[in-house]
Amino acid sequence: MLAGCASSDGGTATPSGDSASSSTASSNTATPSPEQTGPRPKTVMERSPQVTELGITGKDRTEVFNVTFPVEQAGDTHVVRSLLVAKEVTNRLYLGQELVCTGPSGQEWTGIQTGRNVVPDEDRQVVVSHFLLEADEAGDWNCISSVRVCEPGQCSTANGSGDIILALEGDTGDRLPTQFTVSAPLPEWSTMARAGEDAVIIQSGESGTMTTTFEDVPLDEGPMQFVGVISLSNCIEPDYPSECRKVKTTALQEDSIVDPVFTFTQKGGDDCPVVTATEEQGAEERNITWQQHHGAFWFIVPNVELSPDCDPTVQVDLTFTAKKGNGIVLERGTSSRPTAVVFMVPTRQEWLT
Repeated sequence: MLAGCASSDGGTATPSGDSASSSTASSNTATPSPEQTGPRPKTVMERSPQVTELGITGKDRTEVFNVTFPVEQAGDTHVVRSLLVAKEVTNRLYLGQELVCTGPSGQEWTGIQTGRNVVPDEDRQVVVSHFLLEADEAGDWNCISSVRVCEPGQCSTANGSGDIILALEGDTGDRLPTQFTVSAPLPEWSTMARAGEDAVIIQSGESGTMTTTFEDVPLDEGPMQFVGVISLSNCIEPDYPSECRKVKTTALQEDSIVDPVFTFTQKGGDDCPVVTATEEQGAEERNITWQQHHGAFWFIVPNVELSPDCDPTVQVDLTFTAKKGNGIVLERGTSSRPTAVVFMVPTRQEWLT
């Protein structure tokens, strides 16, 4: 089973850097020897894309990464992540990424499709896509990242012009370059859910909320970490996405300023934990320019302590206020290609690197 998410902004392990904590075993817990357990699977990382210059593709796609990795046991869950960082852009272009994985039996799964517009002279323009791969087969899996590049308004043809140069290792200082990673296996309870049931249309000056609920949450596994991505569009045209026809105006060619509040509530009473994401964790005001059109909010909230005296249920509320502009749409995508999702994984850096 595959489920996916994608972001068009990001590029570090957390919104403010590598801040997830690690856990250590209790002193009275025996640690198995390597002979008993064998070597623990490590993260697979590839930082050498097959192409570094992307031109107009029209409806076709260009393969950027092709990565094969072992799944030791059927049922293992891994985070698959592809990060594309634009170093140079010669025209306003749409950069769309698709992740497709194939199991040992040849069954193909589309993990996610996402994208954004990139423009010349803007610093660090990123398309990052990631999803949870719940592998139903042991053996070698193959995942491919492919891209579509087109000039907005001409994406149904190969017309248009422009190029995108990807940033590689050594081009980005201490920030992550273009890369593809597959995490070590996560605990079996790790899971992901789509955010909300429908797309949310938010008029300028108003707020809207996506809600999802995690049930049967383990309360004895230590702190939780919630990771999410919410795709949204500045409604500069009435028909793309189609929900934009419901906003009051699409005539303003200006920024859409969006203010988010992300809340995580354990059910079971007034004394149960409630955690609100900070700006450093990703809940910061963002601008979606009319040139960019598509954007994404992403967050990583570690160390969420749950109470054993409350219900094993956590409700996630993702609220956005459209402070300026035409209004926005929070997008969900489709059941096979979601674009707004929330992960629940352990707060242990070893699982995520």
